[in-house]
Amino acid sequence: MKEKIIDVQCSDTARWKVGQNVTVSTSAHSAGKAALIAFGIPLLLMLVVLVATLSTGCNEGKAALLMLGTVALYYIIVWLCRSRLEKDIAFHLEGTD
Repeated sequence: MKEKIIDVQCSDTARWKVGQNVTVSTSAHSAGKAALIAFGIPLLLMLVVLVATLSTGCNEGKAALLMLGTVALYYIIVWLCRSRLEKDIAFHLEGTD
């Protein structure tokens, strides 16, 4: 089993102990939102930038660099907004012991 550290907001902290085995889950809505933010929007951005740059007559190399730069900028913005996103995408704990 792979071990991963994540932050989970919890009101009953006395119930959980450090090192305790737990199952982490999320709602389908949160999972869909996370997938859209991580994969859907960047794909759409890449396609829009690619079509826009190629239709203006830029060569493929410049279009690819602009496309990668746009996606890099998008992920920087997502990273800067991570505290807001953490509130929207919630995880739930279930004890396995």
